[in-house]
Amino acid sequence: ASYLVASVSRTGSEVGKRKFRRFLKGASSSDSSDLFEVRAVPTPTRSTNRSFSIPQPDHTALHERHIEAIPKSDLQTKEVVFYGPGDSIRFKVSAGKGEPITVDVLDPLVYLANGPLHGRFDASLIDLSLPVASSSGGGHEPLPYWPNYYDCSAVQRGDYLNWLQNGRKAPDVEFGFVFIYFYGLERRVLIDRADYIPVGNEVMRLLLVYGKSNSFRRYGTSLLWMSLYLASKAGELPNKVLSDAIKVTTTWTDETLGI
Repeated sequence: ASYLVASVSRTGSEVGKRKFRRFLKGASSSDSSDLFEVRAVPTPTRSTNRSFSIPQPDHTALHERHIEAIPKSDLQTKEVVFYGPGDSIRFKVSAGKGEPITVDVLDPLVYLANGPLHGRFDASLIDLSLPVASSSGGGHEPLPYWPNYYDCSAVQRGDYLNWLQNGRKAPDVEFGFVFIYFYGLERRVLIDRADYIPVGNEVMRLLLVYGKSNSFRRYGTSLLWMSLYLASKAGELPNKVLSDAIKVTTTWTDETLGI
């Protein structure tokens, strides 16, 4: 039998180790008690963990697509298209009476629609028929607790798209924008059942930037481990991704493991 050895950086975390073992046992239909060995290692200080980073996608190993999406043009197949790892998209959005705003996003991991869907499909859907405006440094009204792209004001949409095209890493961005983007990642894994590893890596990157939010850390960690669980069932879970996920996970509970 082959062994996958993972280290959990938690001193005396016997409960966490048992939950972790129980979670991963679901990855195989056979008895997997010998498949995973979980070891406890000395807990590093929080300052040491800050140097940990998730590798960015290796574009040299991907055939990069460049998509020009123009409002009201024909979609490739359906009303909604998902643009994922290795994609580079450029789309234009209406700015009212002014010139359309051009947005460029690399490795977007977003759903895009060229026609009005009136808030249907998903809270993260970028509907190109909706107007966008620049905040010009003036700010905007705060987002609601359950934000979605369709209900955002034109200025809020402009700020969200600006966050997207600037790498989704601004530490002081309003958390509602992070959640709008996150809803699309959830849909990709839980409904489409696709891109488990790219989504897992992206969630780990987001946790390193926005993990200070207890709410996002809870939801993000749960989606991370569900992504890895589904990837393991599909036979596509690299050891390094599992190791990275263990490092970025700060709380081991049934909730954070998606149990």
